[in-house]
Order: sequence, then structure tokens, then C-alpha cells
Amino acid sequence: MKKLDKEKKRRYTIAFLSYLLVVAGGVCGIITSRYFSDEVKPVLNHIVWCCILITAVMFLFAHIAKKHFTKRRKKTTIEENDRFYLSLLESAEKISAKELALIKLIRRISYVCTVALGAFAFAISFAAGVNCGGLFLLALAISAFTLSLTGAIAIGSLYFSVVLGLSLSSNAGFANNFLLYLLFAVIALIPARASLMRKRFGKPDKDFAERKSVLSETEYPLLYSIAEKASEATGYKGTFRLALDNDCGVKIVKINDMYMVFIGIIFLSQVSEDELYNVFLHEFAHCSDESSIPEVEFKYALFINSIPKSFFNTALIFLDTAYYYHYNLFYFISSQRMERSADEAMIKYGNASSAASFLLKISYYYYYSWESTNVDYESIYSLEKPDNLFFKKSIKLFEDSLKQRKDEWNKLIKREISLPGETHPLLKTRIEALGISEYTILQRNPSERYLKEYSQALLLAEDITYRNRLVNYEKNRKALFLDPKSKIESWEAGGKPIYTHNYAEISYYFRLLGRISDANSILNTAIQTLSEKEAAYATLLTGYRMLHEYDETGIEYVYRAIGLNRMYAAEGLEEIKMFCRYSGNEAELNKYLTESAKILQRNIDIDKELKILRKKDRISAERLPAKMSENLLNIAVSAGCGKVKNIYVVRKTISDDLFTTAIVVRFAPQTDVYTQALVISSLRSFLEVFKDRQFNVFRYQHVAKAKIENIDSSCIYVSR
Repeated sequence: MKKLDKEKKRRYTIAFLSYLLVVAGGVCGIITSRYFSDEVKPVLNHIVWCCILITAVMFLFAHIAKKHFTKRRKKTTIEENDRFYLSLLESAEKISAKELALIKLIRRISYVCTVALGAFAFAISFAAGVNCGGLFLLALAISAFTLSLTGAIAIGSLYFSVVLGLSLSSNAGFANNFLLYLLFAVIALIPARASLMRKRFGKPDKDFAERKSVLSETEYPLLYSIAEKASEATGYKGTFRLALDNDCGVKIVKINDMYMVFIGIIFLSQVSEDELYNVFLHEFAHCSDESSIPEVEFKYALFINSIPKSFFNTALIFLDTAYYYHYNLFYFISSQRMERSADEAMIKYGNASSAASFLLKISYYYYYSWESTNVDYESIYSLEKPDNLFFKKSIKLFEDSLKQRKDEWNKLIKREISLPGETHPLLKTRIEALGISEYTILQRNPSERYLKEYSQALLLAEDITYRNRLVNYEKNRKALFLDPKSKIESWEAGGKPIYTHNYAEISYYFRLLGRISDANSILNTAIQTLSEKEAAYATLLTGYRMLHEYDETGIEYVYRAIGLNRMYAAEGLEEIKMFCRYSGNEAELNKYLTESAKILQRNIDIDKELKILRKKDRISAERLPAKMSENLLNIAVSAGCGKVKNIYVVRKTISDDLFTTAIVVRFAPQTDVYTQALVISSLRSFLEVFKDRQFNVFRYQHVAKAKIENIDSSCIYVSR
């Protein structure tokens, strides 16, 4: 909601500034009109029409070019796309330079077009001010009111009422002039708004440094001294701050005018001072590396991705689309080179053994996380109050697993294979590049100063996590522990029945409680007692369990589940891919590359059809479970703030085993786009948890021709 409010403020600011730009042009025209002869003044009208024509051409060209560009991208199959990205890596150095030059050119053209649009707006209003004087300002005031309304009907009705009123007046010349400059005023606001859409607003996050996760230099002098030493070695001379993270890694992020180095508390618990120095070398090398993505391009990519969809942005929409596409290509091509360059900094300024050691520790944690999904655990909500030793216990579990599994993990690391399109080199490749042959992690042997600061950081991480969980803890405990526990007890008291409609829910409750083995037992029973179709979800999760135990039989289970329910495809294929990577199963990876392209392409083709609602489609009434329907209505009405007029639920059928449930929301007239977006996104988030069926959410105005209101019992909500 805060984001939407911020977007509204930005929209109003842009509207105000666009009016200000046009008024400024008009006022300048009025002031300087005495210097223009009667012969010159008509020439200005020709300039106005030229500006209008060029603006119209810009809008039209951008729309057509973007449509063509997108259509061409959509025609590319997944298999063709995969081959294309692999080909890029073969000549990465050459293509990287080409893509960088291209995105720079597109960005500069965008700047020129932005300035041109602003200049056109000023020129139109200036000429109008010269020729019409104060009459133009009156026209502008009316147009400002007109454009504040929603929809072409409102604009058109007001415009023609003014025209009608003036045409009936005795002064025909006045009426004609007023009509002309009312038109100019409306048109001038369009390039003005389009230009100012490109302005970046927003103040730096001044309070970021005050957040509890940010470490103060006075309390952590050793950590800062290690970081400063690394930054000086790599040539980075800017400012930075250290902050805590919850994981086992380190990353550096540009925030406003400084770099934030996020250090995982679990990582901090495992590394020595020298290992920490080497990881800082790696991260700061990204800041000073000439091969890194230029900051201006990074910021511009973030900016155009944040611009809300609007008619006024249509003028540059093709340039934005092209820029973002080629920026992503450049990022993909450059990533591996940047990582290698950062690793070279550790060889040059640090210690190869320490570098290899911390890389191994990070990789061990990945394997630990992969395997721990099959291990029973104690729910964080089992206690009446939040656990204030969460990280201490988590670190202990990881260290215990490390002692038992380290040798096996080393074998797995040596077998790891690279996935197509990966942005980071394989760990074994990175370690070999460091000149290290033995996979050995160094003991910490921390100094008293390091232990003191680590202990402070651990207490801080525990405190932040405790306080965050304390908010709504009782509510979350009830929903995520007490209620599932109660439902399991009721199910057990009822004889532990396994039905099509309950096994997935009961197994989920067991998982919430951390009783993974019990959840797996239910899934096994479902597979044994239910039909293949009914047990599709159980087959999927059983496949996941096998894969996380490095049992390749799980691949067959996952493929089978995907064949039974295509909704499992994206997540299931990702699990197979990661298994192939971790286990080094190259044969299955090659099979995956072929099968995944076919499956995903088929799903894309199906989704295209399911995401359309037309009058000719097979549409029928749909009945949702009472509880689901109730929750859906509550979410929509709450998010809509009284703007939701009707909600319809229908089924679109493609074939006997392929259909989608369509939720159609009809908003009251003049409902702003941000409220509509909030309702739609809230409904989609709610429906995402239902993995056994397909849902699509539509705005009524987009599917009005389908006439769903004519289907009996389709309307499940009518506003009072």
C-alpha cells in the first residue's frame, strides 16, 4: 500500500510539473508577444503543428516498433532461446562490448527524445501564448481540469460542451480561437507529461544507516578495519557500510551514494579474519573493476523498470523495451567475467588458501540447505514466545552436519556440472583458478577482538529476529502451529483416513510442525492407495524427497507428476535441474534440456489460450469451495476500498482435462489504476497457494465482450 501511495504522489507531481511547464511556455509567449509582428505570428502556428505532428509520429512509431519487437521475441521458442544464450558465451568478450555500446546509445537517444518532448510542449504553449494571450491560459485551465478526469468519455464530453457553448455565442471569432487554443493546451500537456515521466524522483533513504542491521564503525572497529584494508587494496575509494544478513554469504549492493556490504551471520560464525579479508577483496573488486556493469547503466535499468505503465510513457516505450532487453543480455554475458576478475583480486592481494576455504564453506551451506529439507525439525512457533537463540541453534545444526558430511560434500563439489546460462563459474573451476588442489577448509582460530565483535553481531542478529517475530507472534503461532496441530490431532482421532481431498492438506500441516517423516509417510500411503491422477501431488513431493537424497529415481517421479498436472512444471523442472547440477548427472541434464524446453513451451502455448476470455470460448459457471470464495471476496473488497462493483467466477474449458477458473473483477467508474492493480495483485497472491488448479484474474473492461454476466450464477459479489 505504501508503494502505491508513493506512486500516486509521483503521478500527481508529474501532472503538476507538466502543467507548470506548459504555463511557463504560455506566460513567456504572452510576455514576448509584443516583439512579434502580425506577419510572424501565423508562422508560429505552423511550428506548433510541426511539433504536434512529430510528437504524434513518436508515439505511433514507438507503439508499432514495441509491438513488433515483442512479437518477434514471443515467436522464439524456449529451445531456440536456450541455444541463443549459449552462443553468446562462446564469443562473450566481443558481444559484451557490442551490447554495452548499444545500451549506451539507446539511453542517450532516450535522453534526447525526453528533452525534445519537453521542448515541443514548451514550443506549443509559447506559440499559443504569443497568438492568443490570456485566452490560452483560460483554455489551459479548462484542459487541466479535463485531463484530471478519468477516461476519454469525460474528456470528450467536456470538450464538446465547451465547443457547443462557444459556437452559440455571438463572437464566432472568439469561439474559433478559443477552440483552437483549447486544443493546443490539451495537446501541449501530452508531450509535457511524457517528458516528465522520465524524471527521477525520490530522496535518498537517509534513515537506512540508522537501521538496526547496519553495524556501527565504533562498535565493530575490527570488521571495518578488515573491510577498509580490502577496499584500499582493490582501489575502491568510496564510502561503505557493513550490515548483517541472515544467511551464509556476503554480497555488496549500491544504495544511494554508498555501498552496503551485507554479511551473513552464519558466514561470520564460520570464517577467520583472513578469510573475511579475502571475501571483502572479492566484493570490493566488483566496485573498482572496469569490466563491471557501469553504474549509470545499472541505475537507468532500475529506473525504466520502475516507470508505471501509462499512455504518456508510450512515446519512449520501444526504447525502454529495447534497452532492458539488451541490458539483460549484457549482464548475462558479463557476469562470469566479472566473477573471475573479482577472484583474481583475491590472488593478487590476498591468500589463495583462505579464498578457497571461504568459498568451500559457502558451498557446504548450500548442500546443507539442500539436504535439510528432508530432516525433521522443531517449529519456530512451538514455543509460547519467540526463540531468542535461533541463530545459535541454526549454527550448531550446520556445524554438526558439516562434521558428518564434509567429505561427501567435497566429492559432490568435484562432480558438479555447469548449467546452461549460469552467471557464476563452478566452484571447482574457481578453486583450480586459485591454484588450490586440495579441498581443505581452514580452522578459524579467531582473535579475542574478532570473537568479541562476532558475539556482538550474533546477539544483534538474535535481537532483530526476536523483535521481528514478536510482531503478530500469537497470530502466526495460531495459524502456523496451533491450528495445524489441532487439525492433525482431529485427523488422528478420526482414524487417519487418506482421501483425495485431504492428504495434501494433512501432509502440509505435518510439515508446518517440522514432522517431515510423518508428512512423507502420508504421501507414500496416498501413492499406494489412491489413483495415479489423485496422487499426483504426492508423487511430486516424493520425487523431491528422493532428489534431495541424491536418488535419481526421483526424476521419474517428478516427470510423472508434471505429466499428470502441468501446474507442477516450473517448480518440478527446477528441482530436476538443481539435482543434476549437485549430483553431476550429465546424462539426465542433457535429457532435462530437451524435455524441459518441450514442457515449458507447451505450457506457454496453453497459458496464452487460458489467459484469454472471449465470447466464443467454452465458458460455464464455476462453483468455488465456500471458504475459498469467502476469503477471495474479503481480500478483493478490502483491497478495493469500496471501488469493487462486481466479482464474477466462471470456468473456461479447453478440453476435458484442461480448464481454468477465471476471476473477473468489475470496478466502479473512475477507479484509479493503482487501486485496480492492488486488488488484482492481492487476488493473484491469494490464489497462488492453490497448486492443484489453474486460476486467472481479469479486469472486467478487458474481457467485457465475453458477456460473462449473462452466465447463470457467475456473479458472486455485488456492491451495496
